[in-house]
Amino acid sequence: MENSTIIGNSATQNGGGIYNDYSGTLTLLFATVTQNIAANGGGVYQKEVPLFYTPNAVRGSNNLRNTIIAANLTTDGGINPDVSGTFTSNGYNLIGDATGSTGFGVTGDIVGTTDNPIDPLLAPLAFNGGSTQTVALLPGSPAIGAADPTIMQQ
Repeated sequence: MENSTIIGNSATQNGGGIYNDYSGTLTLLFATVTQNIAANGGGVYQKEVPLFYTPNAVRGSNNLRNTIIAANLTTDGGINPDVSGTFTSNGYNLIGDATGSTGFGVTGDIVGTTDNPIDPLLAPLAFNGGSTQTVALLPGSPAIGAADPTIMQQ
């Protein structure tokens, strides 16, 4: 998914915004995943390969670049509001709370935790000059100027 906004979705168990099965491949580029809710992985949930599968089982992947996954929620007693599972960061992502996941912290990543979450400072969903609604960055957002300076958004 490129140049996409996933906002305001819910699931009773896992993956309020996006649920990626253990053999699926998800790529997010210039995407925003926010204000979604689930018991686990309110923003993006990666189902892990079941233990009884062989070591050669096909494993899914989550590849992110220049993406915001933040300000998602969990239901009562839930865990990992923004992301849950194994991810591959290709850099320049803002993850509000990466607790319960691996793969973040490469060049340009801004990563929060349960004890120190990152507020992305996002405006409400609105028409911001294009043909579809988007979520704009508010003044002071840590995402302003934080994208990869070597690639252009399409």
